[in-house]
Amino acid sequence: TCALPISATVQQAAASDQISFPWLRWIGVLAVAGGIASIVSGMMGLVLAGVANWAVFGATIGIVQWFILYRLIDLSPWFALASAFGWAPFIFVQPIGHPTWAVIGLLVGSLQWLALRTTLKGAIWWIPSNALAWFVAGMVGLAVGALVTEMANFAVAWVVGWSVVGGIGADRKSTRLNSIHSSVS
Repeated sequence: TCALPISATVQQAAASDQISFPWLRWIGVLAVAGGIASIVSGMMGLVLAGVANWAVFGATIGIVQWFILYRLIDLSPWFALASAFGWAPFIFVQPIGHPTWAVIGLLVGSLQWLALRTTLKGAIWWIPSNALAWFVAGMVGLAVGALVTEMANFAVAWVVGWSVVGGIGADRKSTRLNSIHSSVS
């Protein structure tokens, strides 16, 4: 269970299935988180490289997701930690190619599902939603990053690309959340 209090209003709304999901905040905040995560993990990558910087990227995204979700449902902070563990092995699958975005999405989604399964009916859909979200986000983020690289420099493209990844990933997940959020326990 969540260590932070959930407001009585949210609890009452959830009990009566009248909860409203903050879609614009979810997408906007995760786009910003993608940019911030890219800066922090990119700087770490210059020194540590590998698992640590991708774990930090995942933790940043996971913390932001958790911060939004825990206000709506009783959600353990494990959810954010699951994102860090899910993203950590990205360094090992990244060289394989672009389909690995879906693999990371499956891993992150599976780990986050462990925190969601007791709180949301239909939470199993979080797993394929993550695979789709991160695959689409990765492809679009790479394309936008490549475009920006031609106009600016790699550092700017890195931040912009990862911001797009965060926003698109959030958008794809929000599509699935829309169909399960009314099942909040």
